[in-house]
Amino acid sequence: MDVLATYRGGDADELRARLATTSFADVGREHLNRYAADHPRIEALGAPKVADDRDGNVIVLREHYRIRDFFTNGTFSYSPRSLELFLKRPETKIRSTPLAFEYPLDVTQRATFRLARGVAREHQHDERDSPAFHYERDVESDGKQLTLTYRLRASKPAVAVGDIPKHLTALNDVTAHLAWTVAPQATLASAADWSWSFAAIAGLVGLCSWIIGRITGRPATAALKSR
Repeated sequence: MDVLATYRGGDADELRARLATTSFADVGREHLNRYAADHPRIEALGAPKVADDRDGNVIVLREHYRIRDFFTNGTFSYSPRSLELFLKRPETKIRSTPLAFEYPLDVTQRATFRLARGVAREHQHDERDSPAFHYERDVESDGKQLTLTYRLRASKPAVAVGDIPKHLTALNDVTAHLAWTVAPQATLASAADWSWSFAAIAGLVGLCSWIIGRITGRPATAALKSR
């Protein structure tokens, strides 16, 4: 599994400051443990590699991993963990004050699966809106590989009290349908049924890339929440 993470603006500043006091090895161990939640038998193939474009204020972090026993009971369920961080339900749902939402925020996570057999060319798109965010998911097959692209963009920093039920409904809908289930030697099929489904007879070679990008409009000096 290859992981490519792109940090821009305030996120790049935060990562740059962190790397000034933390070794690449420590960063690698932290990320390895995070991925192990989904892949217990994952192994890092070397330390992370960093490309820092200071003029553009963009940092690209590259990591390489090997995953043993990729499939559990013949399937693998993929979820965009970088989006899940911002889609947690609030502890207090019946409120008399506005509900804060991470802002500004524009997160994209993409996973590409290379297939052992050819599949039908297909494109599927779905999106959801709440008073605080816009969510999209695209599923594409070019005949040789399957690509899942997720995007979450904040539209405002808080949800008004009267809009909280609508926001929570959208939040529940999105989080219930984030996962995409991959079943090799049978079908690739979404766990959700939002009036679209994708299936292809294929053998899965493996997860060849996982690209995470987070773009925010924060000033370079802005403080960011920990991931």
